Amino acid sequence: IFYASGILDDALIAKTTWERFENGLLAKTVGAQLVHQLTCEMNLDFFIGFSSLASQTGSIGQASYVAGNCYLDGLMKYRHQIGKPSHTINWGPWENTGMFKRLGTVQVARLKALGIEPIRISQALVEINQLGPQSPAQQSIADIQWGYFLEKFPKAFNNSFYRHHQLELS
Repeated sequence: IFYASGILDDALIAKTTWERFENGLLAKTVGAQLVHQLTCEMNLDFFIGFSSLASQTGSIGQASYVAGNCYLDGLMKYRHQIGKPSHTINWGPWENTGMFKRLGTVQVARLKALGIEPIRISQALVEINQLGPQSPAQQSIADIQWGYFLEKFPKAFNNSFYRHHQLELS
């Protein structure tokens, strides 16, 4: 099973309503929970949830989208803990497809200013094909220029994930 669901309904928290928040949240959470419940007793080879890098980095104006992806990350970790096939991939944007294709020039420029580049579809498919039973329950696949990213988020050095990857690049 590949679970790839999401709705963007961008708005700053101060300018959103519960209905708008719920719109982005439920697309990821309710469906994932239902698929989990309906397949929990099945002998699956894999169950891969497509999450977003945004659940690890945050994303201005996308609180419901981030929350929904965090839920998916947690659900897949739970499945992993109970011995069920489960992986969640926190994807960076995919080149010329999906939600990235609908972004405007300002939004694309903001991502690039953060050091986040779109992933080639061919590379994303290579990464998916490398998943196996021993793969971690959660992993990020993104094209990040760490120098730009960490310049914008200097406190990220306090996070062991970013610190580890920065050390690899030094």
